[in-house]
Amino acid sequence: MLGNGFFHADPHGGNLLATDDEKLCYLDFGMMSHVAPNQRYGIILAVVHLVNRDWEAMVNLYVRLGFIPLGTDTGVIVKALEDGLPDVLDSTVADFNFTSVIRELGSIM
Repeated sequence: MLGNGFFHADPHGGNLLATDDEKLCYLDFGMMSHVAPNQRYGIILAVVHLVNRDWEAMVNLYVRLGFIPLGTDTGVIVKALEDGLPDVLDSTVADFNFTSVIRELGSIM
């Protein structure tokens, strides 16, 4: 996804095959899409802000990407991220659950 912009939202053996020349062959195009270059860069920045726990920068990025409308009071979103995400991010590597991070982000947004 970050390399060429294409992603498959339901990758499993019934939707993808590996060819003899080591390429991917997509069988089901229903859950595929393309991520624009600015969005790919935004995904990378979001991960950097998440790791650095720079919630204000993350919220500003979401505004620039159009996920949060201009003029929105982002202070409440920054506060919710500060309050909600450290709990799921403080897990050990063995206990880290990406689904928990996404669930928490979803409840905040």
